[in-house]
Amino acid sequence: MLKKASSFFIIILFCASCSSIFGDKLVLTPTSFADIDGWHSDNHGAALASFLKSCARFSTIPPKRKLHINGIGGTYGDWQNVCEKAANIEGSNVAKHFFEDEFQPYLASNWGKEDGLFTGYFEIGLEGSRYRYGHYQYPIYSKPADIKAGKAYYSRKQIENGALSRKNLEIAWVKDPVRAFFLHIQGSGQIFLEDGSILRVGYDGKNNHKYVSLGRYMIDKNYIKKENMSAPAIKTWLYKHPRKAKKIMQKNPSYVFFREIGDEGPIGGQGVALTPMRSLAIDKRFMPYGAPVWVDVALNKSTKKFQKLLVAQDTGAAIKGPVRGDLFFGAGENAEQLAGYQNSRGKYFLLLPKGI
Repeated sequence: MLKKASSFFIIILFCASCSSIFGDKLVLTPTSFADIDGWHSDNHGAALASFLKSCARFSTIPPKRKLHINGIGGTYGDWQNVCEKAANIEGSNVAKHFFEDEFQPYLASNWGKEDGLFTGYFEIGLEGSRYRYGHYQYPIYSKPADIKAGKAYYSRKQIENGALSRKNLEIAWVKDPVRAFFLHIQGSGQIFLEDGSILRVGYDGKNNHKYVSLGRYMIDKNYIKKENMSAPAIKTWLYKHPRKAKKIMQKNPSYVFFREIGDEGPIGGQGVALTPMRSLAIDKRFMPYGAPVWVDVALNKSTKKFQKLLVAQDTGAAIKGPVRGDLFFGAGENAEQLAGYQNSRGKYFLLLPKGI
């Protein structure tokens, strides 16, 4: 694909709506680090630390295997060679030169359309208990053994109406059904137990129902105006309308199952611990896990720029398209606020090892 990027560009000039005609297509156009706005101002050492987590994953995979089913990024062996050099790097300035020496940047586009949607996510916190009592009435389930790949399981409505109640799958019980719903959206969370300990849970599968955007549904129903739509706006509306909240949340039939994870986390789709402000969720149909990605996007609908080197280490049901990203902001109230309002257009550059 990389070798054909220039020929694609000629086609794109005459096809402004190619994505709607032929479907989405990732096109990578070679560029230089000098042409990447903000490149020299980043903390490349922080990006390297995130990249090394992906390197640890690369080291466990046969070197001749392709990094991506579409052939993007060469083989795992190509990345293992780069990772060997990365392991000996110390200092942000040295890290910057490492990326410049070892990688070729490519401007990513969808049939030549460079801008795409960048949202945000975080590790949500919930109050909970290992046992059901009092206010703790909403279960967080582990994955049932009878789920079959690609086959629809019980819907959210069926599960919330008791379809799994006798299978002993409850990891914990939480007190807030709205935050439990958003745990499913975020894919990971920290459950603060009564004894002061923290139970960390991460994504472990879903019920194979199509994800339905609650935001889109609420806009269509005129519950929230499009210009006011955000995750905090959805939460506020649901809390103000408790009698309707359950029914509306069940408009999204997709349901997520969890597993307990260790202290380091959360764990992304690549199988590595995510790094706040340095991990990116992508559409894995187009993008390879572990690749460094330079993101250039407005932050939280403002004029403030988010220009940083991240690593593609996660994915999500709502992340669809060649130029689409979900910024991981971390945990805590500040991360929740940043992620809740992040919804703006931007672009990214994919970094691939030289010579592949």
